[in-house]
Order: sequence, then C-alpha cells, then structure tokens
Amino acid sequence: MRGYILKTGARIAPFDEAVGEVLVLNRRLEDYQRAVLGSVCASVEVIASLDEVRDEAFLLVEDHLFLTRHFLRKAMAAARRTAGPLRFALGACRFLEEKAPLGGLELVRDAPDGMHAPLPLVLWRGGPFDRARLASLPLVKVLIKEKKFVAENLKILREDLELDYAITRDAVQSVRHWSHILDVNQAALAAHWIDFSPRRVLWFLWKIVSALSFNKWTIGERLNVIGRGADIHPTAWVAGSVIGKGVSIGAHATVFGCYLGDGAKVEGQSELVFSVLGERAVASFHTRVAFSVCYPMSIVSYPAAQMCVLGKRAMHMGGCFPIDMKLTHGELLDVKVKHQGRVVNSGKKFLGACIGHRSIVGTGLWLNSGVEVPNDYLVVRDRDDLVTQVPDGYAGKTLSLQGGKLKPYQR
Repeated sequence: MRGYILKTGARIAPFDEAVGEVLVLNRRLEDYQRAVLGSVCASVEVIASLDEVRDEAFLLVEDHLFLTRHFLRKAMAAARRTAGPLRFALGACRFLEEKAPLGGLELVRDAPDGMHAPLPLVLWRGGPFDRARLASLPLVKVLIKEKKFVAENLKILREDLELDYAITRDAVQSVRHWSHILDVNQAALAAHWIDFSPRRVLWFLWKIVSALSFNKWTIGERLNVIGRGADIHPTAWVAGSVIGKGVSIGAHATVFGCYLGDGAKVEGQSELVFSVLGERAVASFHTRVAFSVCYPMSIVSYPAAQMCVLGKRAMHMGGCFPIDMKLTHGELLDVKVKHQGRVVNSGKKFLGACIGHRSIVGTGLWLNSGVEVPNDYLVVRDRDDLVTQVPDGYAGKTLSLQGGKLKPYQR
C-alpha cells in the first residue's frame, strides 16, 4: 500500500511558510508525516493534486494533519472491522474539544451517532480511485485513550475552578495556527515517551534497574537520550529529555521533559520544562522556558517564556516579558489571537507570544498574551523610556526620567 501526502497550499502566519515546514520535534511536519505513514505504507509520496493518485489501495492525508504512529495504528485496526474505502474520524473525547478551536479539528456535536471530528485521512481500497466518492465515504470513528490532567493551582482563583487537559499518545489534529505548533510538539513529546513497544519497555526497565533507586527523580535522570559530544555540567539536572549532538548545558541548569536539537545551548541557571529547542538555539542565563518551541538559531532570554513560539533566528532579549494568561476575579479568560485576518478567541487559557523568523523583540517590553510579531521586525522601547544622557552638576540630588530626560525629582 502506498501513502500520499496531499499539498493543500495552507500557510502558517506569522512565518508565511507552507504548513509542511512547521517543525515538530525539530523535524518538518512533512517529514514527520512521512515517518508515520511509512510505518504502515511501503512508500510515501507528496502530491499536489488528486490527479496524481495511481493506486487502488492507498492511505491519503492532507499536509496540515499531524498524527502519531499510535493514532494511525488504532485507525488501521478500526478499519479492519469494515470493508471498502473510508474516511477516518476522531471519536468523542476531551482531546477533541480541547483541540477544535482555530480549525484544529472539525467538531461535529449534534450528529445522530454522537460527537466526532471527520479527519482529512482516507483509506482507499477495493477498486480504482474515484475522487467523486470522497465526499460521501463512510466515517470510521477512532477512539483514543487519554488521561486527564487537572491544573490544581488554579483553585487559588476559585475553589471550584477546574481546568483539565487531555494527555494522550494517540494525538491527531490539524495545524492551522501558530498556537497549534505548541499543541503538536507537546503531543509528539507525549507520543515519544508514552511508548510501550517491547524494545522501549526493555530500555525503560534497564534504566530503572541501573538507577539503583526507586526515587522517581533519580530514575528520571536515567531516562535521557544524549547525543555525542554533549557537554553537561555536573551541577545541571537533566531528566526525561532527548539531548542532541554537541549540546551544551551550563551550571545549575534544569532540563526536564525537553527535546534539544544539535548544538543547542542552555546557559547556567536556566530552567527548561517540556520545551523544544532547535539546532543551535540558545536559552540565555537565568531564563525559564516552559511549554515553548524555539526554532533553530533563536535566542530566548530572561526572565521567562511560557507557551511561546520563536521563529528561526528570532531574538527574545533580556528583560522582555511575554504575558501568558488573562484573568479577572475568580476566572480565567480565553486568550485572543489573530487568525485569518480577525481577532478571535484561541480556546486557550494560557498562551504566550509568537515571534516571527529573524525578528527581534528588545528589552523592557511587555508582550500581551496571544500577540504575534511578523517576520523581520525589530521592536524596541520608546527613547523617552531610556536614559540616554546623564546631566552634570546634580551630585547628591535625586533625578527621575521625565520625557526622555533626567531631571530633578519632584515630590
């Protein structure tokens, strides 16, 4: 059976690039799709039109759909219970509702057979391909396993406030917005580690035994994949992470549940949690990076970046503050984002900023949650907020910045 990836022309702002160029664990989405389809198909081709299909048995996916091998295996198992060509759908689950906003999934709530999301994923078999039949193919629902994670800290706002997230290795969703880059990278991290294939189980068992401890943090230190030439300071704590070749991790740094590309650099006192750093990307000293994706050769600086996306060679300078939530008394609000020319709700309660390729956001700026900076922008503070000259003759006096100039402080 052959696999096909159908190009749709979809592009992702603010990067202005084809959706297949989106990075998932430092691999192009198109390459990630090839690997997933290749687990069940003898060969995989990228096509620009359905006219290029030439087989009577094939698997077809559109270029914007992210899916894990675990999901595809469940889908193919469900397909064995029926005959003829079909289209897959994601069955009712928490994950479906969570990822539907901004076109992540096509949510159908009131169908007679229950809530589901039809997917741009077709299995054709049993005769020559007839594109006229695609719209009327029967749907086969795929049911996934998921675990609910509840953010308990939110009860500080209100005791009965609950915000839960679905954790699954069976992820599937479209990439239609830059915020989905965060979703699919988190899903790919989950799929990487929640893998109970025989070889992975044996690897887990060996790491646990060789830890010589039942302490979960000690075991976590053993669950790393470390590339050649990586330089990890002995005071750094690294656990549950994939570390590329030639990576540098400085003194007293923390790296937990992350994926670091070749040549990436984590400077001293930094903390990275469930994040992806691209090749030769830099996390500057004293910086906290959480649930973020930093493309190759980007720089993220103190104090923090949470749920942010940095494009290639993008620079988040020290003292820049990306806000990642909106709240009022006892309530969290949806973060608003720009999508298809309009400002809409993102469906997310937590979301930082997106900085385009080669853009620089300077020091001392506060970026609102959900803001996107286009490619090749330079964003700096107003000169009136900077001390550019210090006048003579004011020794022992108190000066304040007034209209861009230092003047005697008026009480």
